[in-house]
Amino acid sequence: MSEIRFISEQGDLFEAAIAEASARQPVPLTVRIRRLVRPHKRLAAVIVALALAGCAAVAATSLGSPTQRLLFGRVDCYYGTTLKAAGAVFGGSEALISGETPQASCRAFKWYKPAGSRQSSVGQAPDPPLIACRRNATTIAVFIASGKADQCQHLGLAPLPRTYNSASKAILSLGAALKSLYFSRNCWSAAAFTSAVHTILIRRGFANWRILAPNPKAQASGSPAGTGGRCAVFVLPDPYIGNPYLSLNGPKRSFSFALGMSLSDHELSQRLTNRLTAETWRRCYSPSEAGALTARVFAGTGLTPRLAVTTRIHRGREFPTGAGSPPQIGREEQHFQLGCVIQPEIWIASNDRFADVWLKALHGQPIRLGTYPPPSSYFHS
Repeated sequence: MSEIRFISEQGDLFEAAIAEASARQPVPLTVRIRRLVRPHKRLAAVIVALALAGCAAVAATSLGSPTQRLLFGRVDCYYGTTLKAAGAVFGGSEALISGETPQASCRAFKWYKPAGSRQSSVGQAPDPPLIACRRNATTIAVFIASGKADQCQHLGLAPLPRTYNSASKAILSLGAALKSLYFSRNCWSAAAFTSAVHTILIRRGFANWRILAPNPKAQASGSPAGTGGRCAVFVLPDPYIGNPYLSLNGPKRSFSFALGMSLSDHELSQRLTNRLTAETWRRCYSPSEAGALTARVFAGTGLTPRLAVTTRIHRGREFPTGAGSPPQIGREEQHFQLGCVIQPEIWIASNDRFADVWLKALHGQPIRLGTYPPPSSYFHS
C-alpha cells in the first residue's frame, strides 16, 4: 500500500517539523524576513503532516471491524465447491496477517482435486482455482471455484470485505518494519523496544494499539533462574527467527513481546547444543563422563557450564523413529537404554557468565514428571 510506505519514508521529516515548531523561539527581524520569503519549506512540512494523518486514517479504516476480525481469524478449507464438501480447519491467522491470501494458506495442504475429478479420495492433484468467502465474523471459507458468478452468495455467504487486501498489506508492512527493528540490534532492552515499537505503530496508522511489555524483573518463561535473557524478543513458537506476527493481536489491538537471549547468545547456545548433540550421537557418555564432555564443548566460550543430568520428564515417550527420521535417532534410543546421556538443552545466563546444561539419562537424578526446566538446585558446576 503506497500510502503506508509514504508514512515510513516521511516519518523522520514529520518528526523534525514537530521538533522545529515546539522549539521555536523569538528570533532577530532579519531571520524572520528570510523565513517569510521562503514559505514553501513551511508549506512542505504542513503537507507532510496532513499526508501522515490521512494515511493513518486509511490504515485505521481498512483495519476496522469486520475486516480486522477476519484477518486475525481462521480459515476453513473445503475440497469442493460447496459447504457439503469435505474440509479441514486451518488455523491460518499467522499466515494471513503476514500477507498470505486465504487461498494460498489452503493450498499449503496440496490436497485439492481438480473440479470434476472422479478420484474417490483426496489426492495431490494439480491445484484448481480457489475462491474465498466470509463465513462468519471470524472465519474465512475457501472453496474450489465453480466458475459461476457470485459463488459466495449462492452458498449463503458473503464475499470478503473490499478493505481486506489493503488491511492485509498494512499488517504486512507493519510486520516487516517490526522485523527490521528487531534485527537492528543484538539486544533491545524492554524500555527501548517499547519506545521504538510505539514510534512504528504511530507512523503506520496503529496509534490506538497498546504495547504489552513484560516485567523486566520477571524470570523468562521456560528457563532456569538467572538464565533466559534480558532482551526483548517476539513471542513463541520461536522468538529468535524474527517473526512478529504472533505478537500482534488484532481484535485486542495490541502488540506483545517477551524477554529472551540476545541474538548472539541464542546463536551461541544453538551452536553448543548442536555440538553436544552430535557428541552424544557419536558415542556413549555415562553421567560421570558428562562433566568432562561439557567442559570440552564449552572451552573458549568464557562461560562456566553448570550441569544437570536427570531422568526424562515424559514417561514412555517414544523416540521419533521411522520413515524420514535420521538414523542418529535410533542410536540415541540405544544410548539411552545403555545409560548414556542424551538430548542436551542449554540456557545462557543473563549475565553471560555461566550456562545451564541439561542432559537426560536412564539413571539420572530423579525429577518429577512434566517438570520443565529442572529447578536451579539441580545444576552444578
